[in-house]
Amino acid sequence: METQIQEGASQKNLLSQIRERPDYQRIRTALNHPLHNLSEAASTAIIAGERFRFGLEKNPLDIEKYDRYQKSWVPWISLENQGIEREIWSIRSIFPSPSTSRALINLAYKRGDHTKTLEIDFMHGEVVDNDRGGFFAPLGSGGLTWITDNSVVAFVALSVEEKTMSGHPRQARLWRRSQLLNQATLISEVQYEDLTITLQHNSEQGIITHHHSQHEKSRYLVNLYTGLTQALELPSRSQVFIADQKIIVVKYEDTGAVVDLVNLEQNDEGFILSKPVTLYSLGEEEVLRQVALWEEHIVLVLIRNGEERLFLLGTRTGMLQEPFPGVHGSIKVISSPESETSILRILWSNLVNPPRVESIYHDGNEFICEPSEPPVDRMTSHTAVSRDGALVRYFLARPEEVHPYKPTLLLVYGGFGIPFIPNYLPEVASGWMEHGGQVVVGQIRGGGEKGYAWHREGMQEGKLLAVEDAAAIAHDLVSRGVCTPGSLVCQGTSNGGLLISLMVEKYRDICAAAAVHNALFDLSAYDSWDEARTWREEYGVFDSSSREKVLSYSPLHNIPSEPMPPLLISTEANDDRVDPSGAKRMVEALVKKQQNVIYRVGNGSHHGAANLEEALDLMALTFSFFTEQIERNQG
Repeated sequence: METQIQEGASQKNLLSQIRERPDYQRIRTALNHPLHNLSEAASTAIIAGERFRFGLEKNPLDIEKYDRYQKSWVPWISLENQGIEREIWSIRSIFPSPSTSRALINLAYKRGDHTKTLEIDFMHGEVVDNDRGGFFAPLGSGGLTWITDNSVVAFVALSVEEKTMSGHPRQARLWRRSQLLNQATLISEVQYEDLTITLQHNSEQGIITHHHSQHEKSRYLVNLYTGLTQALELPSRSQVFIADQKIIVVKYEDTGAVVDLVNLEQNDEGFILSKPVTLYSLGEEEVLRQVALWEEHIVLVLIRNGEERLFLLGTRTGMLQEPFPGVHGSIKVISSPESETSILRILWSNLVNPPRVESIYHDGNEFICEPSEPPVDRMTSHTAVSRDGALVRYFLARPEEVHPYKPTLLLVYGGFGIPFIPNYLPEVASGWMEHGGQVVVGQIRGGGEKGYAWHREGMQEGKLLAVEDAAAIAHDLVSRGVCTPGSLVCQGTSNGGLLISLMVEKYRDICAAAAVHNALFDLSAYDSWDEARTWREEYGVFDSSSREKVLSYSPLHNIPSEPMPPLLISTEANDDRVDPSGAKRMVEALVKKQQNVIYRVGNGSHHGAANLEEALDLMALTFSFFTEQIERNQG
């Protein structure tokens, strides 16, 4: 599980000592059931009305079918029997065709980010090769999106020249069955300097998006039967959703945003757009996350006060209603309003409520929406004041009974405009909260919880502001008596790991310990590979003119001589998103300055653990490491 050369014997001994602790086995046992359930739930697909599962630990190329009569899973397809090598490939995802028993299967090369795509006939249990009209995408070339049972949009690069500088396909092609891929109709193309090209669609019409940067975008309407395109004149920072011959546009301004509805029609000459009708004005810190149409309502999932909440907006009345006022945290609309007009189903969770499905009915007069069970109310929202006066929201979840030591786990991310929503975290619930630990989710700058401005403030040298935000939360927790510095532990993954590293370097007595997983440590060399080139807007470009600025928020270059809190640093040997050599350099520099550090190298890739067993080990190591450090401080 660890590599001797990379970790060294002393590090392996430290890891072994943690695994020998009684609480390591106790935590691992507690994690086993929920993580197995999560793994199975994330690896299930419905194809032609039948349920299949994949991504099995025993064989990553096996697909099982659920037998409704025997009420058990039975073997169905083995891709290994189709000539695909088990040691190299694993099933990443399955996308069913609109109405047949066929599906596109993405196969990950050595469990990494690079994939290839095949078409499978699930009725006959076989690969549909290209000679028989099957769709495919070669390794590392891109991917496919179903349009009809006999056509896809191919985001596929057939040569190096057809890739952006970050390694993504530049072109979108309309590919019909029985055509060769190089005969597919080119419908849109981005430039080499752009990030990538994407599509969202609703049967015949779609919207192609050219991603020039994280926030700067151009959009084009496309007829997915003919390939006809037309520029959609919108501000570059707009959000756009398409559903049932309607376009919903969110136009952001400095003081908020408006939600406009545009009806879409088409004739032989092109697309016809109605005059926009403003339906709703978003508050300054509201963010629209999801849109769907349901009868005479637009379903809006909004981030409000840091949590996702569900609202129904009447297209005729303009009335905004919240059918589930007590349901908030993480919300996703999961039903298909177009095909099931009488029922709207949502999936929701938060830090103390596991995922559950709720249904909303409309009897013609009012909504009927009784929660399946009363929500557990042990999560509260609070505000800390950062060093520059910025107000920073965080959520605190308490277990049924808090341990006398008040163990408290602070989690942050703060990057790429990604909202860090207080959704249910099964590994934290089972491995930490069930043993008396409290959990805190911090919404610091760089995230998307308050919109574009909140993200922008946390980019590049703004990472230092995000660090101050995290520190403000930690200090607020202590001042409110939630915990002490000796019972507070901090964890960050990826960008969150970079920020936690910077925080404990600057505030060396802020917590008992910190764990950092798959983090970026060395910003002097981060953008030397394809994927990381898309991050230059987030982290800046390291050159002679920006050297001092970039190094000011590079963890490797800010290690103090004074003692820091004990650190657990974990990386994956085959991570193809963050170069694992940066973690090795960080650990070497920490050891050189006599800091207390434990180093773990897993066998995973794709920015995560290699398999469920390694994921269980990492979580149990982390929580056992935290428990040990807190116990020492109570000493």
